[in-house]
Amino acid sequence: MFVGRITRQKGLPYFLRAVRRLDPEVQVVLCAGAPDTPEIMAEVTALVEEIQRERTGVVWIPDMLPREELVAVLAACTVFACPSIYEPLGIVNLEAMAVGLPVVASATGGIPEVVADGETGLLVPLEQETDGTGTPSHPRRSRPTSPPR
Repeated sequence: MFVGRITRQKGLPYFLRAVRRLDPEVQVVLCAGAPDTPEIMAEVTALVEEIQRERTGVVWIPDMLPREELVAVLAACTVFACPSIYEPLGIVNLEAMAVGLPVVASATGGIPEVVADGETGLLVPLEQETDGTGTPSHPRRSRPTSPPR
């Protein structure tokens, strides 16, 4: 599951590209809306539509859900994904962990302060460009990981 605004900072396009590598049996739930720009909305829409043509089980909820509905959706999932390029704290990770979800998140910003690698989730190291954009140069892994089940 992914929850967040559709912004470059949240890394949703990176997550959607990674979804293609998941077993088609894995259901993906996206609670994603409030795009920053028409361009990123078009990019996310195109990626979701492309994935939905390739496989089933990709659900996009574009509206902001009331808190109790969001908690119910979180509680029904098995893993929370936080592919942020930068995140000062990552409250959304705390919300996911509050309902017992393990988190797979980028090791950037304040996320490592919240997610204990190997305990409450997995942190994926992220090398970022130094041009001020916060753009990943490429993800790297400190160890091989298999998708959580």
